[in-house]
Amino acid sequence: MPKLPRFDPKAPTDVLPYSLNFADPSDRWLAIGDAITGTPTVATDPTDMTVQAVSTDGSMVTAWLSGGTSGTDYVVSYTITTSFGDHATRSANLFCITPR
Repeated sequence: MPKLPRFDPKAPTDVLPYSLNFADPSDRWLAIGDAITGTPTVATDPTDMTVQAVSTDGSMVTAWLSGGTSGTDYVVSYTITTSFGDHATRSANLFCITPR
């Protein structure tokens, strides 16, 4: 299993945006000429982190995340559908830190 990318950490009180680029050259999944359609879904594991909002800008999907438990490492998974009818899920790790 490939190592997941790691987002910058957040505290449980933070509400921050976290983005994945589905056309990133290091893991290009979105084909040239294809586009993300509809609203992607974003989920966290464990599930106690809240997805406040999700938006797209071209091949970039951004989720605004809040909550979580200090000391917990989360997997944030982004699922898209494309204009070519394909489906993909990409994930990243996000560590929830203790607020200072």
